[in-house]
Amino acid sequence: MDTISDLAVKPWYRQFWPWFLMSFPAAAVVAGIITIVIATSNEDHSVVDDYYKKGLAINRVIDQQELAATLGLTASAEYRHESGELDLVLKSNSNIADDSLSLSMVHPTRANLDRHVLLHKDAQGIFKTKIENLQPGRWSVILEPADKKWRLDALVVLPITNWNFRPNV
Repeated sequence: MDTISDLAVKPWYRQFWPWFLMSFPAAAVVAGIITIVIATSNEDHSVVDDYYKKGLAINRVIDQQELAATLGLTASAEYRHESGELDLVLKSNSNIADDSLSLSMVHPTRANLDRHVLLHKDAQGIFKTKIENLQPGRWSVILEPADKKWRLDALVVLPITNWNFRPNV
C-alpha cells in the first residue's frame, strides 16, 4: 500500500489553488493601474479649482439676470446650419443702445468646443454673426452686452434652428 511519502507531490507552483488565490489581488493591481492611467490622462473640465470665486460670480450673474428681467429683455435667434449664420432680434421694454453683443456657446463637458463671438447690429436692428461647425448636442448659450450689465441665457439642443433667450430669475 502506498503511503503519502510514496506519492509524488507536485511543487506549489504546479498546483491550481495558489494561482487561483493570487489572481484576485493581481487583477486588483492591474485595475488600479488602469484607473490611475485614465484619471491622469483625461482632464476633468467640470470640476472647478477656484470654487470660491465661482461662487461669488454666481451672485453677479443673478444680478445681471434680474436687470435683464427688469428691462423686459428677451431675444430670439435663427441659426442656419449650412451657412453658419445667426440672426438675433433683441426685444426690450426700454431703449437698449447696444450696437454689439457678446454670444458665448458653452458645451457642458467639452471646453475645447466652447465658442465666443460678437454680434453686430445691422440697419434693420438685427444682430448678426457667423458661427461655423457647431457640433450637435446640448449647449448653454449666454447673451451679454459689452459692458456685461445684463445677461440672457438659453439652453439649445442642436441641430435646432430657433433659439429663445429669457432671463433666468
